This record gives sequence, structure tokens and C-alpha cells, in this order.
Amino acid sequence: SKRAITVALLGLAGALWSSVSLASLLLLLATGASAPAAGASAPAAIDLAAVPPRQAAPNDAPSYRRFVLPNGMKVLLLSDPKLNVASASVAVGVGNLSDPPERQGLAHYLEHMLFLGTEKYPSVEEFGQYLQRNGGYNNAYTAHDRTNYHLEIQPEAFEGALDRFAQFFIAPRFTPEFNEREVNAVNSEFQKNLENDGWREFALRNSVYRQGHPARNFDIGSRETLKGTTRDELLAFHRRYYSANRMSLALTGPASLDRLEAWA
Repeated sequence: SKRAITVALLGLAGALWSSVSLASLLLLLATGASAPAAGASAPAAIDLAAVPPRQAAPNDAPSYRRFVLPNGMKVLLLSDPKLNVASASVAVGVGNLSDPPERQGLAHYLEHMLFLGTEKYPSVEEFGQYLQRNGGYNNAYTAHDRTNYHLEIQPEAFEGALDRFAQFFIAPRFTPEFNEREVNAVNSEFQKNLENDGWREFALRNSVYRQGHPARNFDIGSRETLKGTTRDELLAFHRRYYSANRMSLALTGPASLDRLEAWA
């Protein structure tokens, strides 16, 4: 099903960034439980030759390919002619553990703002309307140590979706006129979660970390913590953390592996 494909896709992209191997799976980044410290060096280069061949299940028809682009982005492709949708997911290795102490919720807020136009596609509605016209949808989430963006769409419109999607990570506009609207959207999420037992448990668990640990931060953000956030603050966070060597990309669809690789 479409939803099953997307869930699998998110697992692939998330695993590329956040899972830890004990021996030979050097493709996976051992990020541990905390975000990179300020001034930390970039992740080491990954030796794909050291990753053992994937063991295919007896009924596993799709074909796979993995590689690292020259800019350091890790890519995993899945091609299956039987798929009736195409999907993409990008996992960025930064989350709310990297929020500045004076601007808690910034990583989550930036996630919202990325959808509101880019230099190549400046219209705020362009991305969403393109997906809607082609039977697609998109979503995103911010976790402690990563932020994930994902979409699915009809295969014939996949290339156009990827071009629009890629601009989030190349040249977002962060138009100031939408700042207050998205601050309110983030604040609405915070208010909604106040009565959610799962989020209450999450907040209680985080409260036992030692004083000063970033896991104690207020990770969702609110009108109080994000009020007055400037475009320069968003650009600075994006430039610091949204670099290709911190990203993993997963693509699935009925197109051939060569075509998917060309799009990547």
C-alpha cells in the first residue's frame, strides 16, 4: 500500500542516519544519543566497500543501490516496477538537541518554514499544489538528533517533485511575512500536546537529564520561545547544520535504478 511504502521509506532514510553498527555496517553513522557539539568536526567519510552485500529475501523482488554523492550525501535507492507510487525521504542529522538555549524550538520551527517557498520556486503554495495535482502528499518531523522530510507522488510526476523538494535544502526563502503564521502553527502543536499522555511521559523522561543537558530543552517551541525569530537566525541554523554530509536520501519507485540515481 502507499502508506506501507512510505513507512518503509522513512525507515530506510532514518536508518542511514541514526542506527549504529557494531562491526561492518560502516554505512550507518554512529551518532549516539546526543547532537554534535558546537564546533564539532564533520562526520567521517563512509567506506561503502566495507559494507557487506545485502542479503535478499526469497520473495524480495525490488532492486537496491547505495552510494555516497561527492558532496557527502548518503543515498539508498529501491526500484520496483510493481510500485504505483514514488516516494522520497531526506533525513538531516540535526534536531532539537541543537536548539540554541535562547531559541528553543528553532529546529522544529525551521522545519515548518522550509515548506514556504524557495529561490527557484518562490510561491508558498507551489510545492503543496504540485503534490496535490499529482496525487501526492508530504510531511515532516523533528526528533532529538534528526529532522525528516518525506513525500509520495504519482511516478510520472516524481522528477518534478524531487526538483522542488531539493530546493528546501539548497535555497529556502524564509520569507519574514510568514514568520508569525508559522510561530502560531508551532504554538498550536504545543497546546495540542499539553493533554497528550504520550507527550507528558516524554517531557517527564526528559526532565531527569542533568541540568544543562540539551535533552531538557523545550523541543517543540511556543509563541514565547520563538517570538522575534529573524530570518538571519533561520539562515544561520540552516547553513550550519543543513549540509549534504549530514543528510541521507532514500528514493523508491517503479523507475530504474539508473534513472533514480540520475535524479538523486
